[in-house]
Amino acid sequence: MTFSISGPMKLSVEVNGNVNRNLMIFANPLEVNPPSPTDPDVIYLGPGLYQQDYTVPSGKTLYIAGGAVVQGGIVMDTATDAKVIGRGVLDRPDKIGISAHYTNQITIDGIIVNNYGNLDNGGYGINLGNATNVVINNFKAFSNNKYGDGIDVFGGKNITINDVYFRTHDDSIAIYGARANAGKVWYGDTQNVTVTNSILQPDLARPINIGTHGFPWAPGGGHTIENLNFSNLDIWLHNDAHRIQFISADGNLVQNVKFEDIRVDDHVGNSMLFMYVKSWDYGLGRGINNVHFKNFSYTGSGNALLEGYDSNRRIQNITFENVTLNGSAITNADVTTNSYVNNLNFIASGDPVPEVVPQFPSPAPVNLALNRTASASSSQSNNPVSSGNDGSISTRWCAVDRNAGHWWTVDLGSSKNITGGNQVMWEQSGKAYKYKIETSNDNVNWTLKVDKTNNTSTNQIQNDVFYDTARYVRITVTGLPSGAWASFYDFKVLGETANLAENKAVSSDSTLTGIPVSRAVDGNSITRWIAADEAAGHWVKVDLGKIKNINYGTQVSFDKSGVAYQYKIENIKGQYQLDLKS
Repeated sequence: MTFSISGPMKLSVEVNGNVNRNLMIFANPLEVNPPSPTDPDVIYLGPGLYQQDYTVPSGKTLYIAGGAVVQGGIVMDTATDAKVIGRGVLDRPDKIGISAHYTNQITIDGIIVNNYGNLDNGGYGINLGNATNVVINNFKAFSNNKYGDGIDVFGGKNITINDVYFRTHDDSIAIYGARANAGKVWYGDTQNVTVTNSILQPDLARPINIGTHGFPWAPGGGHTIENLNFSNLDIWLHNDAHRIQFISADGNLVQNVKFEDIRVDDHVGNSMLFMYVKSWDYGLGRGINNVHFKNFSYTGSGNALLEGYDSNRRIQNITFENVTLNGSAITNADVTTNSYVNNLNFIASGDPVPEVVPQFPSPAPVNLALNRTASASSSQSNNPVSSGNDGSISTRWCAVDRNAGHWWTVDLGSSKNITGGNQVMWEQSGKAYKYKIETSNDNVNWTLKVDKTNNTSTNQIQNDVFYDTARYVRITVTGLPSGAWASFYDFKVLGETANLAENKAVSSDSTLTGIPVSRAVDGNSITRWIAADEAAGHWVKVDLGKIKNINYGTQVSFDKSGVAYQYKIENIKGQYQLDLKS
């Protein structure tokens, strides 16, 4: 068999359509200015066999020449301004081909990684946890082991992936939120990921998987995966491969995603596309918003399935521009949805993109306990009471002994609407802590809200849903498993979106002696502001401190029930302009 090629390209030679015994041909571009073996900042591996792992520190380049085979993996963790380049091969790394966690300004170019996850415990071609400013080019990866993803991104920013080929056992490219894994914690939003000019060929799972793995206990109810761009991709689906998939879960919000010039050749007959809002590891996602498919062709027997979860966790603003199913433009009939999908658009190439519906999504409950004043029956000096609600999962509160009966209390500052209950992350996983949750408005009289004094669940993170209006929340450890102390990393109280006016500077035209106007915004439902007389026309004005986005308007709790008060609400952005709002 002979043929000619016009330049660098990646080819699959298949005899009689046998994709499992094919020959992959990678015609690489010629290297430009390869590094010198004598450069002190270069780890130079010439042609030959190298049976070890390599670590690439900051400022260094690992060069794997054509003809060089490394039977091991590469660790770039915590490196800045580092590179792995060349035309060589990583052969059968135990788990990860290239680990690049907590990195900044790294480059990976030209390498082949073959059969990573060789210990059959899963692995990644490249794993990017909290990595920023990453460039990956002309990278090729093969995996026949379980959970063998190509590239996974957790809490990463500014990731550029170009001209890659993946033949993976699991997901080819997975873009996630936060995750705790193998002793590491990857935290934060995932933003600005670009994938271009590539070929994706998963054997079992998905070519592109977006949205799972997150921390719904993060401030605001979770993290955001946003600003993702995919263009000029060929996707080959054989064996047990699945479809492009979005799953908004674990507190993640997925938004602002674009696919352009995508060609999907599906020999399996799964589906063109799946979008879900559902629960995964820790809880529900916050929704999927503003996804644009342009010049997208799908050849196969499946359609698209989109399912939101509820009215606050929707899928919306999905646009299909020049999207075809077996050569014909798709319509509503090719897309299955439920009642929690809205603003679904089908347009021809070049037509104006419909305006994005702005009301999305409703904010998840916020952590009312974050950094609030807390107290406890006892605390170790190096694990103080304040570490129980500082928002960090690397610090913890711990009692001074191994006895049961210790308690920890948080003061929310004022009576708050608790709409999502509480969440506690215990020190140890795999052990059943016994406890109870109580609430109070005066720190004296307590109401039992959660009784887990006979708890048998060994989940490290315990979620307890209840509703209340309270100022104080107390957890009492009533029983301890063997080897454990009364200790947790994080305690959350989940409630309504924060009141922007609470305890801000406030003024009025008059106030009754002894009843200051500050009571109008102190967050306490048993105190009040009263004008100096019974005349109408009195006003109260609150200064939010700076211009804020007001998403939910106002709420007023008047002095008396069963009485109709007439009033108006106005806002002012500058010194003079006053706008009537209601």
